[in-house]
Order: sequence, then structure tokens, then C-alpha cells
Amino acid sequence: MNEDYELMFANDARRYNWTPEEAVRHMKEKRPHILMHKKQLEALQIFYQHNLGNFSDEYPS
Repeated sequence: MNEDYELMFANDARRYNWTPEEAVRHMKEKRPHILMHKKQLEALQIFYQHNLGNFSDEYPS
């Protein structure tokens, strides 16, 4: 996954209060040609825990 998709994940996860799994599911629906490997999903989960875990109050679903 490149930086463009990482940025897309961060923006969408924050805006829609998505977990990494929900964001990846959405990304696969919209862009099925993008492959997510285990290490990339792990990186998204770490990013989410460190940066977005506290945003759920700001952006209620």
C-alpha cells in the first residue's frame, strides 16, 4: 500500500469512525484491484491504535 492509500484510510477512518477492517472492506469494494497483505493490515491497525483510537468521540457514527 502506498502513501496515497494510507492517507485515504486515515481520512475515511476518521470521518466515518471506521476500524481498519471496515476501511479495508470499503476500499476493496471501491478498488478491488488493490491488494492488502497481512503486514499492511497490521500497519493500519497500529496506525489506528496510535492515531485514531481517540477520534470516536469527535466523529460519532
